[in-house]
Amino acid sequence: MILYLVTLVIALAIAYLCGSIPVALIVGRATAGVDIRQHGSGNTGTTNALRTLGWKAGLVVFVLDVLKGVAGGLVMIVTLALIGNQVPVEAQSGVGVDLPRALASVAAILGHMFSPFMGFKGGKGVATMLGALLVLLPFSALCALVLFGLVLLISRIVSVASIVAVISVPFFTLLFYGHSLTYVIFTFVLAFVVVLAHKKNIIRLAQGQEPRIALGRKADKKGSNS
Repeated sequence: MILYLVTLVIALAIAYLCGSIPVALIVGRATAGVDIRQHGSGNTGTTNALRTLGWKAGLVVFVLDVLKGVAGGLVMIVTLALIGNQVPVEAQSGVGVDLPRALASVAAILGHMFSPFMGFKGGKGVATMLGALLVLLPFSALCALVLFGLVLLISRIVSVASIVAVISVPFFTLLFYGHSLTYVIFTFVLAFVVVLAHKKNIIRLAQGQEPRIALGRKADKKGSNS
C-alpha cells in the first residue's frame, strides 16, 4: 500500500511538472526574442500569445499547452497500468481508478496556472484543461470544444467562449459519464477554479471593455485569457 501511494505521488508530481512547462515563454523567446510576460496582457496563455506573437506562434502555444494536459493525463494512466499488480484491493473499484486519473489532470492544469518556472504564475488553464479532458473524458472535451468554437464565432471574445465551454464541461460529463461521481465532482470543481481565474475578464466584460480577437494581427496592449 505504501509503495502504491508513493508511486501515485510521484506520478502526480510528474503530471504537475508536465503542466508547468512555460510554453508561451519559451515560444516567445524562440520566435520573437521577447518575454511574453512583458507584452500585451502579460498572461502566458494562448490568447496573449496570439495577440503578442501572431497567429502562427499562438497556434504553436495552444497545441503545446494542450499536449501538456494530454501528457499529464497519460502519466497516471500509464502508471496505473504499470503497477496494476500492486494496486490494493480497496483501490480497484471505479473510484480507486477514477480518482488518481482526475487528480493527475488537476495536477497538470495547476502546473500550467502556477508554474514553478515562472514564480508560481502562469496562464488560466483552458488549453491544458482541454488536453487533460481529451484523455480523461473525451466526449466532454470534444463537445466543449465545439461549443467554444461556436461561441467564439458569434462573440469573437475568447474569454466568453472559454468561460461558456468550461462551464459546459460538468454538464457534458453528467450526460456521458454520469456513472462516475468522481468525474462529475472533479469537473464541477475544475470549472469553478478555471472560471475564477477569469475574474478580471469577467469584470471587463461587465464593463464592456473586453477586446475581441483579431487573428493574424498582433494585439494592442489590452486583454487577456487562458
